[in-house]
Amino acid sequence: APYQEAIAALPEYSDVRVTLGDRVEVHIENLSGKEAEQIKESALLMKPWRKGPFMINDLFIDSEWQSQIKYNLLEPHFDLKEKIVGDIGCNNGYYLFRMQEDMPKLLVGFDPSPIYKTQFDFINHFVKSDIVYELLGVEHLEFYEEKFDIIFCFS
Repeated sequence: APYQEAIAALPEYSDVRVTLGDRVEVHIENLSGKEAEQIKESALLMKPWRKGPFMINDLFIDSEWQSQIKYNLLEPHFDLKEKIVGDIGCNNGYYLFRMQEDMPKLLVGFDPSPIYKTQFDFINHFVKSDIVYELLGVEHLEFYEEKFDIIFCFS
């Protein structure tokens, strides 16, 4: 509950630029010092960040895994354009955010961990993606209504 409350208390921003590269970067124009501190406190509340890295203005959110290394090795072999893609064990959605560059039809992440869902919600508060995040595990995949063209398990 404290994590979701922290996200709900964040202001909405209309002038946001997102860069999808080794870091998922969010740049908010005219961010006040008070707002930057609120964002920092919220991000720190949600530690540990296992996958990433992320950046919001000057706030670097490092992660236990440098996920860009694996992603950059695999990405040249993807063909995600107009595909329905599932990411099993998506954690906080780092790979899902990165996959947006390839213009898939739909991105769906599965992970049963509420802390990772909250980290996703925190980043997506700024990114405002159409990614679907399901609090479900791999054992639920067969019951999921969407049929996937590609399924990843990056773990």
